[in-house]
Amino acid sequence: MADGSPYPNLRHLRLLDAVIRIGSLTRAAAEVNISQPAATQAMSRLDDLYGEKLLVAGATGLVPSTAGEIVQSRGNRAFWHLRNAMGRDGMRTDRLIRQVTISSLRAIAAFGEGGSFSGAALRLGQTEPAVQRAARAIERAAGLAVFTPGRRQIGLTPEGLRLAEGAGLALRELELAHDDLAESAGTFTGRLTIGSLPLIRASILPEVLVAFAAEYPGARIEVLDGSYEDMLRSLRNGRADLIVGALRGVSGGVREVSLFTDRLSVIARVGHPLQGRATLAAAFGFPWVLARKGTPNRAIFDRHAREFGVDLTPGYIESGSHIAVRGVLLNSDRLALLSPLQVAIEMKAGLLCDLGIDIAGSEREIGVTTLSAAQPTRMQTAFLELLSRHCSAIGVR
Repeated sequence: MADGSPYPNLRHLRLLDAVIRIGSLTRAAAEVNISQPAATQAMSRLDDLYGEKLLVAGATGLVPSTAGEIVQSRGNRAFWHLRNAMGRDGMRTDRLIRQVTISSLRAIAAFGEGGSFSGAALRLGQTEPAVQRAARAIERAAGLAVFTPGRRQIGLTPEGLRLAEGAGLALRELELAHDDLAESAGTFTGRLTIGSLPLIRASILPEVLVAFAAEYPGARIEVLDGSYEDMLRSLRNGRADLIVGALRGVSGGVREVSLFTDRLSVIARVGHPLQGRATLAAAFGFPWVLARKGTPNRAIFDRHAREFGVDLTPGYIESGSHIAVRGVLLNSDRLALLSPLQVAIEMKAGLLCDLGIDIAGSEREIGVTTLSAAQPTRMQTAFLELLSRHCSAIGVR
């Protein structure tokens, strides 16, 4: 990466694929519509970018080296994401693939993440006019209305949203080409981005991260947190490689793998009046700190509250913050419906306790969510295997 960028010229990637399919640089140059000297220079730049020769002479013409096969594979996957985002419109898709540039992909992907041209510019470290030009260029190349009309509140159309997600996934494939090449040489210095959901953050994920970092000291690990919707969005746009936490049974290009079954419990401070003699009926006589509406946790609580005829209108606290919930529990007689795994540290320290109340129907699968079409690197696969072994070892499966 002589210029510090992990991204190749997309036309050069198309040329590499054509050479590997055809076996001739001259004929491949004609297919991609560039001159022979330009094609030779393009292949030289790709070699420089990836630090290896991507093509070698074979008995019947040029053939890919191992590095060439890796780059071709990730490049083709990047273009597949763009084609998938465009749907069934073959002519527009072909035009987009021919005309799209890395700068346009980065601009539309950043807009999708930042929600505005100013947010995209901030993410990319560029001026807003430069980002606008690059983003508008992909709109022209796609031949679609990517942005909603308006001067102040410009957003993405449904087609634009799909294209932004496809661009993010394409860029991630191009980044992973470098990780694959390094791994083929025995070097594990790639980036792993994990979307973490509340239950897994407190105990299991930190323990696995410590073990993984010890095994792969050169790995760059980033942990994202937020709501399930935020994490799923990050997965779909290439910002996250996987999500660890409660499964939601989603479909549409997403694959879920269960690691263990968890159950919710009524959690209170140590010394709570109900400790040692709790029933669910008695628990509803105390105030609660509740999960946010729309979460599976809250749905389970609301169902039991209705069964006991509990009116939650007055005097409840609602929070999606583990720190806030923990603080409220420690400083009051309020109760919370949580997994013991979420408060494992506090329970081990003798601060919080499980009141031992059976919460019927609170079972939920905890596991890993990835894109169905994902092709994990060896390092990503190693992390998933370590996570699975750890869950089995601590007896949660």
